This record gives sequence, structure tokens and C-alpha cells, in this order.
Amino acid sequence: ASERAHAPRTRGSPVVKPPEGSAAFEDRVADWLSYEEARSRVLAHASPLETETVRFNEAVGRALAADLTAPRALPEHDNSGMDGFALCAADIRGASEDAPVELEMVGESLPGAPWRGRVKAGTAVRIMTGAAVPEGADSVVRVEHTDGGDSDRVRIQSDHDAGRNIRPAGEDMRAGDIVGRKGATLVPGHSAVLTSTGHLQLPVHRRPKVALIGTGDELVSIAALEQVANDPEARAQMWKDRIVDSNTPMLSALVEEAGGVPEVVGIARDTRESVGAECLAHPSHIGLQCLRCCARWVLTPEHVDEGVDRHGPVGTEGEGAKQLLGLGRTRVDLRAGGGDEADTA
Repeated sequence: ASERAHAPRTRGSPVVKPPEGSAAFEDRVADWLSYEEARSRVLAHASPLETETVRFNEAVGRALAADLTAPRALPEHDNSGMDGFALCAADIRGASEDAPVELEMVGESLPGAPWRGRVKAGTAVRIMTGAAVPEGADSVVRVEHTDGGDSDRVRIQSDHDAGRNIRPAGEDMRAGDIVGRKGATLVPGHSAVLTSTGHLQLPVHRRPKVALIGTGDELVSIAALEQVANDPEARAQMWKDRIVDSNTPMLSALVEEAGGVPEVVGIARDTRESVGAECLAHPSHIGLQCLRCCARWVLTPEHVDEGVDRHGPVGTEGEGAKQLLGLGRTRVDLRAGGGDEADTA
């Protein structure tokens, strides 16, 4: 005790103060784990869940279970970065408004409808942004640097774009490039990248199921509240000396936001038997192992003060918790804003 009393205070370890008016005693360092240490211990016992395949439009927010590669280059061909005219740079050297260069118009290349011929000296092909650049052309002159052209000829009024405005094949990705990395959380942008490379069915990890159980004789369930939604008198009677279980909807939403599947078990009353019964009544007995060892710590949101355990663990004291989470019945510093009177769990 003496060693603890004189232990150096570290950041994240608030000092325990005596109640006002009580006899003075030495400051003690609270024996809490830091959030970072607790998180590290939990993750040391975690492993990826099984793999399942889902369609790309159902995969946002899921964790990719394997690397995905591009089967082909994107774009597959050199394409134009401007609306203008594809031509040979050598033909327009020195071109200006005062001394324009006139070229023969031989075709038109559009996105999805490329011109299949070859550009030769003295010729040009009208081209749109994104369209395939025909063979022989090494430049795209933007339309603003021309007279606009007609069906037969175009006058080039500047050589500024000589050798420019062509986006090379494979600029976005090359065949074999990784387009989705294992472990990545998929975001909307992945939908565009993966579908553009033909990945429509995606291997992802199963979403974790998280059982939620409220505890307390004072709690009213959301389902019970809904049943008296249109009966003010019954609702007032229900609320007398009781409160709505509002933590469970909040935690359910947080689980979903984090990518999990919340499963609301129900409300247990302040007895060990009730906690066990609520768990066993669940169709999949989800969370039973946790409830046996650390129900209030893992699955219940209610605050329990130091030395006051309203229903206690269901089953073996602490051992299962240590195996499951590496924490046992350890306190963790979860202070939101710091200070000596911060909340803990």
C-alpha cells in the first residue's frame, strides 16, 4: 500500500481524492488500464471473421478479405484529353494566327466509336475528350487553337499543343495492379474502381454480431413504450419510477456504424437468474459465453459503482473474461475530457 501511495503519477492515471471533510490521507494512483492498453489487449485476442461473397453494391463498409487485381489496363488505349484535332506535331511547328497551318480532315473519333484509320502527314482527325487517339497521331490540338474546321479542312492557329493532350493507355491502372487491398474497409470510391475492372462479386469478412442486453429493474423497453404510444395515461403510469432503456438503441446504432450487426437480447432484471434467462432465450444463445463471465462489462451499458455489483457475473468469476478479452474484471480509463472526477467503466 505504501508503494502504491508513493508511485509516480502518470498521464491517464487520475488521483483518488478523499471525501470532503474526511481525514487527510496520501494521494493514491488509480489502478486503471489506459484506453490504449485495454484496446491493445482486446485486439491481441481478435482475429478476422469468416469470408463471404457479396455483390459490390452491398459491400460498402465491409472489410475486403483478399487482394483484388486489375485484369487489364485502364484505359486500354491512348485517349484524348481535349476536344480538338488529332494530328502529327511535325505538321504544325510554327503555326500561329497570322500563319495558320491547313490540314485535310480525314475522319472523326468519338468515345465508343474510334476512327480506325491512320493519321498521315498533312491530315487531321476530329476527336472528342476520352476518345481513342488514332494510330500515327502524336498530338491533340484543342479546338480553341483552330478555326473550328469543317468537313474537309481545319486551320491550326497555334503550335502550343504539339506533342500534348494525349493520355496514355494504363494511366489509371495497369494489368496486375492491386485495385483493392486485403483488409481495406470498402468505401463508395471502391465501387467505381472495382466495377470498372470487372469485380462485381467481392470477398469480404462477415460482419460481427454484437449482442446487447440492458440491465435494471427500473428500465422500460422500447417495445413496451411503443405499445402505449397512443395512451398517455398508460405511458405516464409506465414511466412512474422507471426510465426508458435509451442506451441500447444508442449502442445498437454505434454497432451498425462500426460495421457490426446488433442483436438486442432484451432487458434483464437485477438478478443473476434474469441475466442468464435473457441470454438463453435468445435464438442463437449469442453472448452466452460472455454473459457467464463478464456480462455487465461486455454486454451491458449500465454504470456500476465501485464495490456495488447488482447482479454479478453469471458463472465462473473472471476466468472466462480473461480468456476472451485478456482483461478480466479490470477497470479501464475512458475519460472523455480528463479530470479527476471522470467516468470509468
